[in-house]
Amino acid sequence: MEGLVRIVLRTARQQSPLLIQAHDRPPISRFSPQGLREYTHQLRTRLTSAFHEAVKTHFPEHKIVDEPNELSNHSGYCWFIEPICGQENFLRSLPDYCAVIGIFQDGVLQHAVVFHYLEDMEFHATTNEGALVNQGRLRVSNTSSLNRAVVALGHQDVVPSFVKYQDKLPSHDLNLRCSGCVALDLARVAQGKLDACIYLGVNQILPLIASLLVTEAGGLTNSAAQHEELSLAGNPPIYTALESIL
Repeated sequence: MEGLVRIVLRTARQQSPLLIQAHDRPPISRFSPQGLREYTHQLRTRLTSAFHEAVKTHFPEHKIVDEPNELSNHSGYCWFIEPICGQENFLRSLPDYCAVIGIFQDGVLQHAVVFHYLEDMEFHATTNEGALVNQGRLRVSNTSSLNRAVVALGHQDVVPSFVKYQDKLPSHDLNLRCSGCVALDLARVAQGKLDACIYLGVNQILPLIASLLVTEAGGLTNSAAQHEELSLAGNPPIYTALESIL
């Protein structure tokens, strides 16, 4: 395993107890709205600091960015870290939340890491070297028919074109799922548990990172740079069918 990936997975695993302790008592039921905002801010600060410290300790020459548009401004290695994708799920003690880390070199994604805190599952992919989960090889499903496909559908709170895309889907009798965590949706596409993932949102950095799992597992994805609001990933037949619809 690449040294960069090993460090970030170790750091993510070290943070798991902090999140798992809260799982049996949903934070959203324990705090006032103001208290919940403060709790969430402190949690994200603690998680982010742990990841940043690990990167700076082992790779002091690497950059860490907070905004996706900064990735193209740096040469060499640059990290984008989301410590808790699926935050609303965590706050409600729903199981689908994870850490997402993208490691870029000269603006090009080289490594993608998705760590499922509750299930201790390590998804990672390296460009042109394949995708793994807990050291097992990932492969997309072989579903070839849309009426047999299970498709994840995710979106941000405010996406003006969401209804436009959503209206195109029911007529094709799709079996849709909404987990609230796009990174885990894409990881499950790479596993072959889901056949495709559609995500609508103005911030496409997390789908861009997690989609590397899909392409390295034999699937197809579109380019988030070309589609500002829509990302699509899936096994080749289902991706092609959905692309023609959307």
